[in-house]
Amino acid sequence: IKENTANWGGGGVFGLDGGFILKESIVRNNFSYGSGGGINLWGPFPDGYGAIIEDCLVYENETDSNGGGMQFDEDVDAMVTRTSVFDNHASGNVGGIDVQNTSATMNNVTVSRNASGGGGGVGITNANVDIANSIVWENTGNEINGSAYVIYSNIEDLSKLRRDGNSLSQTFCTEGMLTNSIIEDFAQLRRA
Repeated sequence: IKENTANWGGGGVFGLDGGFILKESIVRNNFSYGSGGGINLWGPFPDGYGAIIEDCLVYENETDSNGGGMQFDEDVDAMVTRTSVFDNHASGNVGGIDVQNTSATMNNVTVSRNASGGGGGVGITNANVDIANSIVWENTGNEINGSAYVIYSNIEDLSKLRRDGNSLSQTFCTEGMLTNSIIEDFAQLRRA
């Protein structure tokens, strides 16, 4: 899925109010004037019909808004597995994956070299996000901005993880690896 332009959202793929499955696909070099340069999923999706993105490459997409690679908003319950999101750009916020008002699970996902006007890697707003066995590396701005449950993942620069206003408890960090962690206040995070 390549070289498409959308005026509203989802330069490459747009999913609205329904079940969504994308497997073994490449989404690249798309542009959106709205959110989600590569993929934009906007709900609410019916219960039991969440979004599945599996074994995909999402790269070189761009948006004039938020979520250069992907944007999930409003009860889409996204599951992203074995997918790489890299070299995307957002003029607004979050160059990689922007998650708002929904839940998202990311397993074996690489988010790298994404850029934006505010936060490069993964952005989380009013959302429940689980990140496991993943790499968030070399993004501009914050690697992860917002609260997430992060386990067995490699985050490049812990000082680029940020969330204001919450407290941090029992987080273990060793050489950039986060293990069995609930991250609430990235500003207090430090290496062991």
